[in-house]
Amino acid sequence: GVPVLDEPANPPAARAELRLSLLREELGELEVAIQSGDLVKIADALTDLQVVLDGTFVEFGMGRAKQALFEEVMRANLSKLGAGGQPILREDGKVMKGPNYTPPDIARVLADVYSGGGVTDAAGTGQPDGEAA
Repeated sequence: GVPVLDEPANPPAARAELRLSLLREELGELEVAIQSGDLVKIADALTDLQVVLDGTFVEFGMGRAKQALFEEVMRANLSKLGAGGQPILREDGKVMKGPNYTPPDIARVLADVYSGGGVTDAAGTGQPDGEAA
Protein backbone atom coordinates (compact mmCIF):
# COMPACT_ATOMS: atom_id res chain seq x y z
CA GLY A 1 0.00 0.00 0.00
CA VAL A 2 0.82 3.66 -0.06
CA PRO A 3 2.93 4.84 2.88
CA VAL A 4 0.77 7.12 5.03
CA LEU A 5 2.52 10.04 6.71
CA ASP A 6 0.83 12.02 9.48
CA GLU A 7 2.68 15.27 8.75
CA PRO A 8 4.16 16.91 5.64
CA ALA A 9 7.46 15.34 4.59
CA ASN A 10 9.29 14.42 1.43
CA PRO A 11 9.15 10.68 0.80
CA PRO A 12 12.26 8.86 -0.39
CA ALA A 13 13.31 9.91 -3.91
CA ALA A 14 12.21 6.60 -5.43
CA ARG A 15 8.70 6.98 -3.98
CA ALA A 16 8.45 10.59 -5.14
CA GLU A 17 9.51 9.55 -8.64
CA LEU A 18 6.93 6.75 -8.59
CA ARG A 19 4.19 9.26 -7.72
CA LEU A 20 5.30 11.49 -10.62
CA SER A 21 5.40 8.53 -12.98
CA LEU A 22 1.90 7.42 -11.96
CA LEU A 23 0.53 10.95 -12.41
CA ARG A 24 2.14 11.21 -15.88
CA GLU A 25 0.69 7.83 -16.82
CA GLU A 26 -2.83 8.81 -15.77
CA LEU A 27 -2.52 12.20 -17.47
CA GLY A 28 -1.49 10.40 -20.66
CA GLU A 29 -4.58 8.21 -20.39
CA LEU A 30 -6.70 11.35 -20.01
CA GLU A 31 -5.12 12.84 -23.12
CA VAL A 32 -5.94 9.71 -25.13
CA ALA A 33 -9.49 9.67 -23.74
CA ILE A 34 -10.04 13.33 -24.65
CA GLN A 35 -8.70 12.74 -28.15
CA SER A 36 -11.14 9.84 -28.54
CA GLY A 37 -14.08 11.98 -27.38
CA ASP A 38 -15.36 9.04 -25.30
CA LEU A 39 -16.94 10.60 -22.19
CA VAL A 40 -16.87 7.32 -20.25
CA LYS A 41 -13.12 6.99 -20.85
CA ILE A 42 -12.65 10.67 -19.96
CA ALA A 43 -14.56 10.19 -16.68
CA ASP A 44 -12.52 7.06 -15.92
CA ALA A 45 -9.22 8.84 -16.63
CA LEU A 46 -10.20 11.89 -14.56
CA THR A 47 -11.16 9.66 -11.65
CA ASP A 48 -7.96 7.60 -11.91
CA LEU A 49 -5.95 10.83 -11.95
CA GLN A 50 -7.75 12.04 -8.82
CA VAL A 51 -7.13 8.73 -7.03
CA VAL A 52 -3.41 8.89 -7.80
CA LEU A 53 -3.30 12.56 -6.81
CA ASP A 54 -5.05 11.78 -3.51
CA GLY A 55 -2.49 9.03 -2.85
CA THR A 56 0.27 11.55 -3.53
CA PHE A 57 -1.18 13.94 -0.94
CA VAL A 58 -1.15 11.09 1.58
CA GLU A 59 2.35 9.95 0.67
CA PHE A 60 3.67 13.50 1.15
CA GLY A 61 1.88 13.68 4.52
CA MET A 62 -0.63 16.29 3.36
CA GLY A 63 -3.81 14.24 3.28
CA ARG A 64 -5.42 16.05 6.20
CA ALA A 65 -4.65 19.42 4.60
CA LYS A 66 -6.00 18.62 1.12
CA GLN A 67 -9.38 20.34 1.51
CA ALA A 68 -7.94 23.38 3.29
CA LEU A 69 -5.24 23.71 0.61
CA PHE A 70 -7.87 23.47 -2.11
CA GLU A 71 -9.95 26.18 -0.45
CA GLU A 72 -6.93 28.49 -0.08
CA VAL A 73 -5.92 28.06 -3.73
CA MET A 74 -9.53 28.68 -4.83
CA ARG A 75 -9.62 31.83 -2.68
CA ALA A 76 -6.46 33.04 -4.41
CA ASN A 77 -7.82 32.09 -7.84
CA LEU A 78 -11.01 34.06 -7.20
CA SER A 79 -8.92 37.08 -6.23
CA LYS A 80 -7.65 37.11 -9.83
CA LEU A 81 -10.96 38.51 -11.05
CA GLY A 82 -10.98 42.00 -12.47
CA ALA A 83 -13.57 44.77 -12.38
CA GLY A 84 -17.13 43.62 -11.85
CA GLY A 85 -16.00 40.13 -10.88
CA GLN A 86 -15.14 39.26 -14.46
CA PRO A 87 -12.09 37.18 -15.32
CA ILE A 88 -9.21 38.75 -17.21
CA LEU A 89 -8.46 36.28 -19.97
CA ARG A 90 -5.29 35.73 -21.91
CA GLU A 91 -5.60 35.06 -25.65
CA ASP A 92 -5.74 31.29 -25.08
CA GLY A 93 -8.41 31.58 -22.36
CA LYS A 94 -6.15 31.30 -19.28
CA VAL A 95 -7.37 33.48 -16.41
CA MET A 96 -4.77 36.13 -15.58
CA LYS A 97 -4.06 37.80 -12.25
CA GLY A 98 -6.18 40.90 -11.70
CA PRO A 99 -5.29 43.99 -9.66
CA ASN A 100 -6.65 42.46 -6.42
CA TYR A 101 -4.79 39.15 -6.71
CA THR A 102 -3.35 37.72 -3.51
CA PRO A 103 -1.33 34.49 -3.76
CA PRO A 104 -2.28 31.43 -1.74
CA ASP A 105 -0.55 31.18 1.61
CA ILE A 106 0.23 27.49 1.48
CA ALA A 107 2.66 27.57 4.42
CA ARG A 108 0.00 29.15 6.66
CA VAL A 109 -2.54 26.48 5.71
CA LEU A 110 -0.08 23.69 6.41
CA ALA A 111 0.87 25.30 9.73
CA ASP A 112 -2.80 25.73 10.66
CA VAL A 113 -3.66 22.13 9.84
CA TYR A 114 -0.59 20.55 11.37
CA SER A 115 -0.01 23.09 14.18
CA GLY A 116 3.71 22.65 13.78
CA GLY A 117 4.44 25.81 11.84
CA GLY A 118 7.76 25.89 10.09
CA VAL A 119 6.55 24.29 6.84
CA THR A 120 7.79 26.47 4.00
CA ASP A 121 8.84 26.22 0.38
CA ALA A 122 12.49 26.00 -0.62
CA ALA A 123 12.74 29.83 -0.87
CA GLY A 124 11.24 30.24 2.62
CA THR A 125 8.38 32.48 1.47
CA GLY A 126 5.40 30.19 2.07
CA GLN A 127 4.23 31.05 -1.45
CA PRO A 128 4.22 28.71 -4.45
CA ASP A 129 7.36 29.12 -6.58
CA GLY A 130 8.82 31.41 -3.93
CA GLU A 131 6.69 34.37 -5.03
CA ALA A 132 6.28 37.18 -2.56
CA ALA A 133 2.92 37.74 -0.85
